[in-house]
Amino acid sequence: MFKKYILIFIALSTIHATNKIYTNNFNSFELI
Repeated sequence: MFKKYILIFIALSTIHATNKIYTNNFNSFELI
């Protein structure tokens, strides 16, 4: 049960990181 929460936390953190990268890419495209 505890490992399940750790996996969910890792998944959410990776999703958040990818979202940050995507927003940064969009911002750089707007600058060009």
